[in-house]
Amino acid sequence: MKRPMVFSRDSALRENERRIVPQPPPYHSAIDFANHNRGSPLWLANLEKQAVSSKNKAIRAYLFRFFPHALVNIPDATLHFLSTMTHYTRRKQQKIIQSLSYLVKDSWFPEVQAIFTAWLALVMVFFLLGYYFNKAPFTWHGLSLNTWVSIFSTIMKSLLLFTISGCLSQWKYISFSERRRKLIDFDLYDGASRGPNGSVALLWSMQFKSLASIGAVITILSLGLDPFVQQVIALGEISRPDSSTAIARVIRYAEGTQLKANSRLNSRDSSLQSAIFAGLIGTEDSILQQMEFRCAGTRCSWQPFLSLGVCSSCSNVSHLLERATPKANNRTLQWVQFVNDKQVDGTTTSEVRTFGLPNGLYLEEYGNSKLDLVSFGTSNRSETLTFKRNETLLWSLTVIRRVQFNPPSSTADFMALECGLSYCVQNITSMVVNATLSEEVNPLPVVLSPGSFRPESSDSDPSPGSLWTSHNYSRTELQLKWGNEFFNLSQVAINAIGYSMKSLFVMDGGRKLGATGFYIDLVPVEKRAEDESKEPDQDNGATINRPWSMQQIYSQNMTAIFEALASSMSINFRTKNTNRTLVRGTILVTVYKVRWGWIALPFMSVLGGTGFLLVTMSYSHIHHLPLWKSSSLSILKVGRQMGDIFTHEESIGEMERKAEKMHIGLREKKQPLMDDSESTRGLRSPENYELHSPISLPTPHLPNDGNSFISLPLNADPTPGNIAQRISWEEEDVGSPATRP
Repeated sequence: MKRPMVFSRDSALRENERRIVPQPPPYHSAIDFANHNRGSPLWLANLEKQAVSSKNKAIRAYLFRFFPHALVNIPDATLHFLSTMTHYTRRKQQKIIQSLSYLVKDSWFPEVQAIFTAWLALVMVFFLLGYYFNKAPFTWHGLSLNTWVSIFSTIMKSLLLFTISGCLSQWKYISFSERRRKLIDFDLYDGASRGPNGSVALLWSMQFKSLASIGAVITILSLGLDPFVQQVIALGEISRPDSSTAIARVIRYAEGTQLKANSRLNSRDSSLQSAIFAGLIGTEDSILQQMEFRCAGTRCSWQPFLSLGVCSSCSNVSHLLERATPKANNRTLQWVQFVNDKQVDGTTTSEVRTFGLPNGLYLEEYGNSKLDLVSFGTSNRSETLTFKRNETLLWSLTVIRRVQFNPPSSTADFMALECGLSYCVQNITSMVVNATLSEEVNPLPVVLSPGSFRPESSDSDPSPGSLWTSHNYSRTELQLKWGNEFFNLSQVAINAIGYSMKSLFVMDGGRKLGATGFYIDLVPVEKRAEDESKEPDQDNGATINRPWSMQQIYSQNMTAIFEALASSMSINFRTKNTNRTLVRGTILVTVYKVRWGWIALPFMSVLGGTGFLLVTMSYSHIHHLPLWKSSSLSILKVGRQMGDIFTHEESIGEMERKAEKMHIGLREKKQPLMDDSESTRGLRSPENYELHSPISLPTPHLPNDGNSFISLPLNADPTPGNIAQRISWEEEDVGSPATRP
């Protein structure tokens, strides 16, 4: 059974409304609906609703990506608020982008920032040069100081040229705003902004009559910035205190051992004895290298210091030689005893010639028998010729040496020398160069302290006049004084040194026939001349010498031998001594040196660039010029309005020749040709400008295409046809976007 339909009042009203209100025709797509209802209030309301809903969905989806649990159900009002805030943020970002674009493109901010950064780079160069001045070369991650200075100088140069280029480009418009100029000048300014070639051309043409010449000069000088900066840094050497640099000195020497046997002493110092032997056979330079030192560099030096040492001196006493001719009698001759090594008495049958010195040393000449050298060594100053007042005498050696053999001889055929060694205080200046030591040693006047080397008993002195004694006789230490410093030698050390010298220069048995040593060359004179290449001891007994040191005394320079002995003994004092002290020195290190004069060019270039920027900014402000600088669009703007000036000119030379004959100028217009709202920010300015020819024409009304330059060639025909043709060309060019290239 079919159920009857029941209509309520509300349902009836709805049914009536449905029947009265015409229903929209069925739409097959959203496009049909939009085309049918476009522009109606219902269509606009629905479109706004869909837009809000679309934004809400987009925001909801965006937020759901990051907050999937907390943003499940967000009211549409909240989403609408978020949408509004997002739109506000985007507008704010666009304003910031526009402001930044203005700073970068339409202001002096890039140039000011560039010159400021160039100053910072130059300051960094000054800082590096000042900080590492007189400091050792370094390498940080493979980069040396030269590299860092080169980096900052390159930054400085690049930013300086960027600033100069912008200023020179702006001077194209500054110059033409002041007065009419040749069109070729426009090309000169533009070329100067591109590099040194154009700058040279600008200077040649302008003859320094334009302020733009400042920028051209700086551009040319920039070629020398890199070489000048590289010349700033050099390498030098300075002395610097270094704790690892050391050399020894001594203020007390007490080495050696002493053995007592009844009333006799036997003292030994093996290290010093070795030093004496080394001094006898070596040279002073080779002996000096045995000195111990520490030097970590190629060159070290020490300030003068004082040290206890041994000094030498030699004197020629040939003038004291005397000749005596004793009568022949029954006695032993020197030559006979020295050759036979024993005393042999005999009766002389011919004259015996004797050459002697006041200290008892003499040399005999009998017939053809020949003595080449006799010596007398002693530590007693009373037995010397030139050291009688030397209270620190260590050893003295007097020799009579034959110079030539021409019997019967005279005093002219002999030479007499006396050399001595003394304890002294030395003023030493040391230096090491490439591991080779050199020293300047200056002996100081000897001053003994009161009570120095005094007997400690009331017994009589067994060796008066001598520091060394072989007797058991106790004394205080020998003390030398210089200024406020004292230098001591113990009695044990003095006795050991004296014993070593006696064993070296005194033959066994002591003094015999006035001598403690001799040297005889038994080879005849004529044979010796034939066999000079042989050493004396290699001549099968052809030489006789006692002790062995006489061979060195005879064959070498005696003065040099004693200097080497003194040097060797002094070095032994300083190295083989438990009481030595170390002197700290300075080391010569390789450091950076700065030749500040070479930094003048970079400094003056940046300073000149700063001044040139300020002048350019000032002139641009005075003439109310837009900051087109090096923009190619501004050149296209000018060229477009100049029209077909270079219609028949194909080569650069033809265009330049025509530009030489054409004069144009930039003048201020009273009314702008475009509205600020329609112009771009780069072309917006309080005034607009036009390039004009000498013929004044009324400015035609042009569409708002953003152009503010009108140009005519100097020989243009100001007929209405020409003007109409140019206006129609510009109108065609600024037509609809579809027709633009």
